This record gives sequence, C-alpha cells and structure tokens, in this order.
Amino acid sequence: MAAKTKLTEDLIGSFFRLLAKNGGIVTDAAKDLNISRTALYVKRLTDSEFKERWDEAVDLGVDVIEDEAKRRALTGTEEPVYYQGDIVGYIWKKSDYCLGLVLKAHRPKYKEKHEISGKIEGEGFGNTTNIFTFGGEFSRELRKIDTDSLAQFAMALRNRIRETEESS
Repeated sequence: MAAKTKLTEDLIGSFFRLLAKNGGIVTDAAKDLNISRTALYVKRLTDSEFKERWDEAVDLGVDVIEDEAKRRALTGTEEPVYYQGDIVGYIWKKSDYCLGLVLKAHRPKYKEKHEISGKIEGEGFGNTTNIFTFGGEFSRELRKIDTDSLAQFAMALRNRIRETEESS
C-alpha cells in the first residue's frame, strides 16, 4: 500500500473542490488525492477554519445533489426499453420520488409534520398538554416545560410504547 500524501495547502484546496463537486463524499475525495481520511478528520477537529471550509464545501456538494434531484424530477433519465431481452429503444422517465423530495424541501405545505402531545401529571409537571411539535426542519415548540421534565416525559413515553407493544 502506498504511503498517504502529506496535507499541503494545495491538497487541502483540491480536497474542498472535490467535496463541492462530488456531493460531499469525504472517502472519495480523500482516495482521489491519496490523503488519509483520519488525517482529514483530525484536522477538522483541531482547526476551526478548516472545519468551516469543509462545511462550506459539503454545502456546495449538497447543492449538486439537489440540482440532480430537480433534473431527475423535471427532465428525467434515459432508460432502455427491452423486448425479448434486447434493447429496442429508450424512453425518458421522470422521477415522482425526486419531485416529492424537491417539493418537501421548498414548500411548507408538502413537508411532513408530526405532533406528539400528551398530558403529564405529577410533581413538577402541572397539567401540560401539547408538549412539542415536529414539523418542517424539525422545529420544536416547547410549551411550559423545561428540559429535565421533557426528558422525563420522553422516558415515560418510551416505557408506555414498550408496554403497549408487549401487551399486543
């Protein structure tokens, strides 16, 4: 196995350019440049400027993925048509799945919303309902409850679910 290349400013710049192009896949970028993934992750942990540049490159890479999802949703991809095992032509096929993902990402009315509500009784709880709501980008709306009480509620909810699963 060949020795890994030492991190230089030029290599670091190339690494970030590859991350931005390939959708943020660290393993592929490191392999293409013969850089140790471990060395990259250690530098990320110890160098805040490096971490910031890494995060920016990954964001650009995610933009590439989003553009591809939009393209597959609206333009589609060319797929072969077979007849008796032979390719007889091609069709363009759009992706309903990608279309749904794009809509969920950009239009609040298509985002999945989850609400968990309940009534907590006991010392320190009062009678609190509508504890929190998850929606969109998992925004949380906490009402009349502190984090310790929320953790206790989550534990009680988990135990209740287990009891329900075991009894059925």
